[in-house]
Amino acid sequence: RVYELTVAGREAVTAWVREPTDASMEIRDVASLKLFAAELSTREDVRVLAERQVADYRRRLAILDEVEIRFRDRPDLALRLRNVAMGRAIYEAALAFWEEVAAYPAAGS
Repeated sequence: RVYELTVAGREAVTAWVREPTDASMEIRDVASLKLFAAELSTREDVRVLAERQVADYRRRLAILDEVEIRFRDRPDLALRLRNVAMGRAIYEAALAFWEEVAAYPAAGS
């Protein structure tokens, strides 16, 4: 399917985009919630959870690589693609976190 904005819809979105916001990012992360309650599981459970997260964040980073390659010759999308850079920073931080948890599943901070 292809959707198009109506004139009224474009005006509404434009007004919304131009309005500054103080709202920050909202994160809902099931794996972090499971880690929060890890004392109810085993070290092996934590290691497996962390290894799955490592694999998933590597997959997500690969998708961002593809997006960057696909749109690298589109300077008209440069501002839009700044979100890819933020996504990459978040995914890289999460990847490093979960790699450490996988390596040391019983360690605290």
